[in-house]
Amino acid sequence: MEYKKIEKPEINPNITKPDIIGWKFRKTPTPNRGKYCIRFTLNFADKSTKHCQVGGFKTKEDALYAKEEIITSLHQKSYMPFKFTLKEFFDYWLYYYMMDERKIAYSTFMNYRNMIYNHFLKFFPSSKKIHTLETKDIVKFLNSISSDSSRNCAYAVLGSAFKKAEEMHIISRNVAKYSIQITRIENRKHSNKKKRPVFTLKQVLQILLVCKEKQPDFYLLFALSVTTGIRISEALGLQFENIDFKNNTISITHQKGRPLKTENIEKGKITSQLIPPKSRHGYRTIPIPEFIKVELLLTKSKYEELKETNAKFDYTPNFVFVNSIGHPISRDKKISNLFKEIILACDLDPDKYHWHDLRHTYATLLEINDINLKKIMQVKV
Repeated sequence: MEYKKIEKPEINPNITKPDIIGWKFRKTPTPNRGKYCIRFTLNFADKSTKHCQVGGFKTKEDALYAKEEIITSLHQKSYMPFKFTLKEFFDYWLYYYMMDERKIAYSTFMNYRNMIYNHFLKFFPSSKKIHTLETKDIVKFLNSISSDSSRNCAYAVLGSAFKKAEEMHIISRNVAKYSIQITRIENRKHSNKKKRPVFTLKQVLQILLVCKEKQPDFYLLFALSVTTGIRISEALGLQFENIDFKNNTISITHQKGRPLKTENIEKGKITSQLIPPKSRHGYRTIPIPEFIKVELLLTKSKYEELKETNAKFDYTPNFVFVNSIGHPISRDKKISNLFKEIILACDLDPDKYHWHDLRHTYATLLEINDINLKKIMQVKV
């Protein structure tokens, strides 16, 4: 499959302008077309300057009062020297801040891009100045989204973007923060959202037994997922060096997926690269049951034996999950189809469950057994 290269839009160079480090005002307001204005010069950290004029004041007193307000905001580092359109800011936020600095995953990038350009910038004119948006405007947009998952994506995009805009002094007040709080409360009152189904402990044991009998090569993948709650992409990216057999733990340091930058990657391997976890909280250490450790040791021994006895087994060093010829497994429809086959063999509805439900099941079983999931998730590598 051919993957289109991500093309970055050009951005307004003023959006990355460094901090204001100094300013100089004219002592008195300047007459301008029957009214008064104040003129001043801003000095930036890159040694550039900007000459400014703020006018339309009927009296000198009004102009002097405005001057003091601007000086106060300059001291407080809240003055906005430039005004940017929604498109100008979001082009920067997505392609330069989130993509280059935050290094978000490809799937996250695509979700965010879709939300911005197919929803947000179609609801509001892309030429609208970001500082003119009010709380009621954002609330109206959020309430226009019918899908819970899309609205959650909008929360993530607007929450992060407007926080960054406030930090950069592009807006004086983060209206998205309050808009999201209001919308969440209102939608919670009227929500009929159904929780994702989870497996009972009895069903988990049945699934593992059926899997071991019918699909033994995928038994460990099933077992590890449901006993650790790791994502399928994290499981497929797991290497033996991430396993502490002495302390019965695994460390999540990466996942398998598609990076944002695909230059110099061999064709056919774009979606099988090792990339950082989904977020900074993705770096964690998780305990594993004794039987999982035994299965991991047996798998490692099997690979060592195959390397010696099978010339066709071209093992890619250190990966836990590989195919019949030793190459790392990619996330594809085969895994989803195998999952549905196992679920069906257990007399369960294959259309009701998805692989990700193993992760929800793990969290639910921890809760039932009074184990602090948040504490486990926050353990750093």
